[in-house]
Amino acid sequence: MLVGSVGPGIEKRATLPEPLVEFLAGPGLSWISSVPPLWRRFHTATSRVAFSPDPVPNWYLTQLEANFARPHTLDTFRSEGRDLGGEADLDPNPIEVPMLVIQGDEDRLIPRAIGEEIHTRAPQSTLQVIPHAGHMLPITHAALLADAIANFVAHDQR
Repeated sequence: MLVGSVGPGIEKRATLPEPLVEFLAGPGLSWISSVPPLWRRFHTATSRVAFSPDPVPNWYLTQLEANFARPHTLDTFRSEGRDLGGEADLDPNPIEVPMLVIQGDEDRLIPRAIGEEIHTRAPQSTLQVIPHAGHMLPITHAALLADAIANFVAHDQR
């Protein structure tokens, strides 16, 4: 299952400004994480983009702060920043098992076109686009996502 996943096609997306990619993937992010008021503003702003068109749930920022207090979370976030910058060299073509690609059609982080490109390049894939949905599908559309996964698994009787 790939849910709002980065992948082939990211290079076709509108290019993020190089300073933003460098900030997300480099030491700037570490610095801002050491300044709590800036870190909270950064989390608030990025969460709005990730959840759009839905609102950010009241509990989410507290949970996000707790997640970033855990070891290696910042390193993982930096890696995702590099991927968003167009460095994701993932190739789903060799995958020989059925794959479900689920994409929100209003995802502002990983545009729908990327889900479509993954589907095009993965011969065993099924694409499901969720209308009026952004990037945070496991939170904003949990029941719909769970049903899509359950239906896909139920129909794959290999």
